[in-house]
Amino acid sequence: MLQITLALLFVLGLMFFAAWAFKRIGPATSANKIPMKILGGLNVGNRERVMVIEVGDQWLVLGVTASNINNLATLPKQESLLQVTPANHSSFQDWLQRTIEKRVTTPTDTNT
Repeated sequence: MLQITLALLFVLGLMFFAAWAFKRIGPATSANKIPMKILGGLNVGNRERVMVIEVGDQWLVLGVTASNINNLATLPKQESLLQVTPANHSSFQDWLQRTIEKRVTTPTDTNT
């Protein structure tokens, strides 16, 4: 029984060491990164989306489906659109902060 336990601990230790080493080394393709950022997207169906991706100084408007990606348009980078946010648009972070504040400020009576 001792032999089985020691073998199991050795295998688990080997797995943790391998995970640590891979995390430390990082992915092999990290040096070949292209500056790319997803600016936004819109669902147009169950499995279809229109997405805007920033690559360098250009914006790519892509149609994304479950089996295909099509380039719909290529636009120059437009900083003015990034700074304008609709008045009724609220991010998840804002919603979460308001919800937490509501729960903290409204005491709940647990004695009833």
